[in-house]
Amino acid sequence: YGGLGSDNAMSVEECESGGYIVAGTTGSFGNGSSDIYLIRLDEQGDLIWSRYFGGLGADIGVGCHESDGGFIVAGTVNDVATADYSMTLIKTDASGALMWQVSFGGSDWDICKGVVILPDGYLLHGITYDEQSPQGVGVAIRTDFEGTVLWEHRVVSAASSSLNDGLALPDGSVVLCGSMKTANGDEDGFLTRLNENGDEVWLTPYGGNEDDVFNSVAERIDGDRLRRAFGGLRRTDRHQLVEIETADGKIGIDRRHLAHLGSDRALGIHVAEARREILEIGGALAGDDITVEGEGLGQRPFGGF
Repeated sequence: YGGLGSDNAMSVEECESGGYIVAGTTGSFGNGSSDIYLIRLDEQGDLIWSRYFGGLGADIGVGCHESDGGFIVAGTVNDVATADYSMTLIKTDASGALMWQVSFGGSDWDICKGVVILPDGYLLHGITYDEQSPQGVGVAIRTDFEGTVLWEHRVVSAASSSLNDGLALPDGSVVLCGSMKTANGDEDGFLTRLNENGDEVWLTPYGGNEDDVFNSVAERIDGDRLRRAFGGLRRTDRHQLVEIETADGKIGIDRRHLAHLGSDRALGIHVAEARREILEIGGALAGDDITVEGEGLGQRPFGGF
């Protein structure tokens, strides 16, 4: 899917009505150096329609979900005149036609990493830069279904941080994962839970003497106990899979996987519904192959030379 330029997919979701919705970035179509790209596919992966949104700058799509009879798309938009970046939220109808678009941010850079669907609206998450946070801190912005801001939360526990992924809980709270700078200059992964008002319930840092970044969070239910599985990134010789209780942030399972020849990067995790197994998706072994790893599956590399 795409054209003669660089086109990148960042998010895919199965639609309740059948088929898939994909969000990313296109350099082949649109108005600027890159535009937010939305693609609707049928069950066989054939294109139904595609849409692009953006201005004259570099605009990037990072997440999409079905919502209220249409789709909600999150990304980052670039103002060419000021060279600033803002988070953006785009609502379309079922055919991908623009219904509304709202942008969020200050006078500096605000970079979106994704969007979470909540019972009463949306949650954007990413990084914000300003005079108080020149190195960038993780930010979460909660809106209603029309894109009106309800509250904003910043991770102020470190000089710099990022919120990379999120998960909605049944009570209206959210669990977010990301990374933060430590006093010695390394990065630690962290997991945090915010209540429905944006207040921090707990924050659990995780890491050692090297760089650790959590990139993805998924849900797993074991019997009557509700737990969450978190995938992470180890930048040196292994990646991590950590499961944490959502009530208090206590670490339950910590599984380390040794790399073979190259650096391993756990970029996403998914719970296989039929068997409640955790699948990790990322890369790479030597030569930057894609890997899929699961309980009972072992590690499966995909790629060539």
